[in-house]
Amino acid sequence: MKDSKQNPLTILKSSHSFFEEILRDLIFSSIQKSFPELSAFTKDDVKIEHPLKENYGDYSTSVAMTLIKDLHKSPKEISQHLVNLIKDLIKEHQSISYKSYKDNKKQLKRNIENILENISIAGSGFINFQIKPSFLITYIDSLLGNKSTDVTTCILKGSRIMVEFADPNPYKEFHIGHLRNISLGESYSRLFESLEATVRRANYQGDVGMHVAKSLWGVSKMDSSEEKLITPKLKAEFLGKAYALGAKAFEEDEDSKKEITELNKKIYFQDRSIIDIWKKYREWSLSYFDTIYARLGTRFERFYFESEVSPNGIAIVNSHIKDGTFEQSDGAVVYKGEKKGLHTRVFIAKEGYPTYEGKDLGLAVLKEKEWPFNLSIIMTGNEQEPYFKVMLAALSDIEAKIAQKTIHISFGMVNLKQGKMSSRTGNVITADWLLNEAKKKIREIMKENTRRHAEFISASSSKGDVKGHVQDDILNEKEIETISERLAVAAVKYSMLKVGTQSDIAFDLDESISLEGDSGPYLMYTFARCKSVFRKLEGMSKGKNSVSNFNVLEFENKELLLSSEELGVLRVLYKFTEIVLEATRNFSPNVLCTYLFDLAQKYNGFYHKHSILGIRGQGSGVRDQQEQVKNFRLWLTQRTSEIIQKGLYLLGIETVERM
Repeated sequence: MKDSKQNPLTILKSSHSFFEEILRDLIFSSIQKSFPELSAFTKDDVKIEHPLKENYGDYSTSVAMTLIKDLHKSPKEISQHLVNLIKDLIKEHQSISYKSYKDNKKQLKRNIENILENISIAGSGFINFQIKPSFLITYIDSLLGNKSTDVTTCILKGSRIMVEFADPNPYKEFHIGHLRNISLGESYSRLFESLEATVRRANYQGDVGMHVAKSLWGVSKMDSSEEKLITPKLKAEFLGKAYALGAKAFEEDEDSKKEITELNKKIYFQDRSIIDIWKKYREWSLSYFDTIYARLGTRFERFYFESEVSPNGIAIVNSHIKDGTFEQSDGAVVYKGEKKGLHTRVFIAKEGYPTYEGKDLGLAVLKEKEWPFNLSIIMTGNEQEPYFKVMLAALSDIEAKIAQKTIHISFGMVNLKQGKMSSRTGNVITADWLLNEAKKKIREIMKENTRRHAEFISASSSKGDVKGHVQDDILNEKEIETISERLAVAAVKYSMLKVGTQSDIAFDLDESISLEGDSGPYLMYTFARCKSVFRKLEGMSKGKNSVSNFNVLEFENKELLLSSEELGVLRVLYKFTEIVLEATRNFSPNVLCTYLFDLAQKYNGFYHKHSILGIRGQGSGVRDQQEQVKNFRLWLTQRTSEIIQKGLYLLGIETVERM
């Protein structure tokens, strides 16, 4: 557990996985002993990475290349010297210990010689390290002893992190850009929670502003019978049409523009003539948004509103005019960002109400007052980066401590392959539409597959070739509905997360639901495949066998003859902890997506090439050996399913055991 007052990002920057820490210590110790003249060299200068080619080993360092200038030797000569010393250190049986994830009170100790299988030099001086498979098995087994949220160490225990995300505006649609926002925000929240941080999910919504005035103006011009709509979705669609109508009129008709501008003032100052209708339609939007949050599996601890923070925003800005932080200009109050290499922005409009900037200042102060945090994260599209640079600069002038703990994370735009979206023109692509389209296509595929499977079962049953447990794999309508919903959410969320945060997305629906590529359903299918192995095992053994009966210690001190496919899976599984750390440290769920896709591919390659349950042998010695192979493959299958489930959970995706 780290100092709870420390910024979580600082803690993450200095944190490393178990194997990375061991190797960095080992390399740094060898450098200190070999080259004492390098007094300025620190452990932070030791960089560890994975080799590009798997056959080079599990880890690699180019530290020798960084020492050329200081030592005036070739990198190969430096590497050879370091390798020789490292091997000597290993012969000294230096003890390495780490906490078991199954029992934090229990310390597992291992000699370095029991961890490292090989150390070699490659290329111009890279030092490569290979971990013993027997130790990887022990390590993976201990790693997976916890609940789904405790995937690694407790380095952020005591840290309080507020993540503000989603932020859909009432009176407007929840579009696919919001889908990316909420997918990223939920994943960030779960990643931080996996490191035992306390996370507060916050949602900041614009319930005042020109978009509200345009919507309410549009409502007044539409057929009043449409107000009798009874479902949240139909009400949201009605408000979306009203907004599009108001936005069009505001741009094309001067009289309408004046009416909408006047209505905006009444909303800001909570005029009694408008307050009831404003509350009514705001509730329509919020109730609809709740259905989407539930569908996506996100629960917010706090909803903030612009109407709530506006008064405080005005007071904060006005109180800092005298000290020169803000200046009056043509009736408005502005912040001159040029003094910090930025640009000038208005914080209070000449009409007297706060702009987005002023309201964000009020929000930042309210967040800290209500729930003191170590880190506050604000998420928006990358088009708002210039805005937040000025807002945070102003915040640093008036509340430096809050500003130091507040960061803005931006993400790229989301478009369909046909082009951009626009709620102004009424052709916005809503979250519901996209999820429903994905679900409809998935459901059609599942129904067809179920029909074919049922026909196969029927034909096989007449020959007496089908076991009871196979009959149970036929999905009913209710199961198809539940599974297709989860797969749809997985398809959309994964598509939003697998791309680098700063990159734009050209969303392809067919690609997102594919079972044969880098997609959420493909990972779900791999997980279900793992689970099907154990359903078959239960059917074959009538419940007598379970992976819990398999003692991993029987593998620990044996030199297993593993196939390249088995080793391939094993050498992906152990990286999970460092992948979680990297994804959290860099706000990059795409790193976790890439890892899970690699694991799924490796496991499916193993599954297709090797039998798990059908191993047969004659003679007691052969049978014992084959039983050991079977047990290991079952263990590998179980651990793969656990890592995929944990990984998908961190992406905000709920698994299914049958497809």
